[in-house]
Amino acid sequence: MKNNKIILQACLFQGWHYFILGLVIPVLVLFQLERGLSLIQIGLNMALYGGIVIVLEIPSGILADILGQKKVYIFSIFLKITAMAIPVFTGNLLFISISFIIMGAGRAFSSGSLEAIFINKVSESKNARDMEKLITWTQIFIPLGLALGALLGGWLPDLNVDKILFISLLDKYSLNFLVIATLGIILAIFFLIFVKDEVLLKTNNGKNSTEHKSKGMVSLAFGTIKNSPVFLVMIVYSLAWGLAFSGLETFWQPRLFEITGGEGGTFIYGLLANGYFLAGVLGSIISWPLCRLLGNKPLVFLFFQRFLLGMMFFIISGIFKIGWFSAVYIVLFLFNGIGNPVEQSILNKEIPSASRATLLSVISFIMQAGGMTGSLIWGFISQNYGIGFTWKIGSVILIISSFPYLWAYKKKKNSKNNSQLTVKE
Repeated sequence: MKNNKIILQACLFQGWHYFILGLVIPVLVLFQLERGLSLIQIGLNMALYGGIVIVLEIPSGILADILGQKKVYIFSIFLKITAMAIPVFTGNLLFISISFIIMGAGRAFSSGSLEAIFINKVSESKNARDMEKLITWTQIFIPLGLALGALLGGWLPDLNVDKILFISLLDKYSLNFLVIATLGIILAIFFLIFVKDEVLLKTNNGKNSTEHKSKGMVSLAFGTIKNSPVFLVMIVYSLAWGLAFSGLETFWQPRLFEITGGEGGTFIYGLLANGYFLAGVLGSIISWPLCRLLGNKPLVFLFFQRFLLGMMFFIISGIFKIGWFSAVYIVLFLFNGIGNPVEQSILNKEIPSASRATLLSVISFIMQAGGMTGSLIWGFISQNYGIGFTWKIGSVILIISSFPYLWAYKKKKNSKNNSQLTVKE
């Protein structure tokens, strides 16, 4: 019963968090164009955002484990509120760039800390099914929150509101940022009231200085990475996923424009954008049932899921018909969603509660680094060899990165057999 309450809290708060994030997605570029920024300046702002996330990703995770995930998450909300409030009042390039820097910091400090709070609480019960249930349901609520937020975020500018109470809005997009800041304040208040503080790291020798805790945290984290074949595989795949999906997410719209020739308006873009969120939800729902149906060997299941996901990249790279492209695009994200709950469940079973935020931040850092690396190289390759060639390379990367799962499975199996022999002796 206690864990059911925690799972409900996790779903509601993570869904709320990503709903707020979804509100900015449809207007993140459009509002900058409205304020007179050039494409180069917009690209610079996006680079500032991505760069600050990468720089702060791991340090923020360490701080969350030392100072408390709840405190760090509340701080991240404060940063996001500040970042969203700036565009409400100014269109100045410098201040907008500062907003993106603060937004990136907020993203880094929330990464790992939010999910670690609830995972740590559920992991105390030692019930594996409760962990799977938590991961599965949060993986459903996260894309649902994003989809609903994006839907509302695309509708708010059409209201053409120019003033709310005593606040005059600079343009139609300012309403999005005002709503985000308001919902962020409410989220912080509810989080402070309803989510209990977690137990902080205590060192074995009683030394509780931040410096000593930090060294202990890094040591514990690296020990986990070194001794866990599952975690090592997740690092490899996170890098591969970031590389491959940065090419897909960057160029699916230009490829769709090539296919349609710009005809048919923007409806199909919105349909596919919401479609892949919903496909991810469906994938999360069937993930564990499908894994159990196919033998309940999570690492073997993930090998096949990752391998087939890579094949989907190869298939979509050669499609030039709107109907087939749309269908394969949705199925691709269905396959992506199928792997998430299983992956997150077995990953979090490998992570000590004391260093959970740190290690989740390591995974996020690797994924972000892969995505940024992809952003630097895919543009050149797509420009010179075509978008399809970029996706074919992504296909090869994903397929190659699927094979280490079989290695991890054999390592875990051998370790288990050795343990059983030791007990018998």
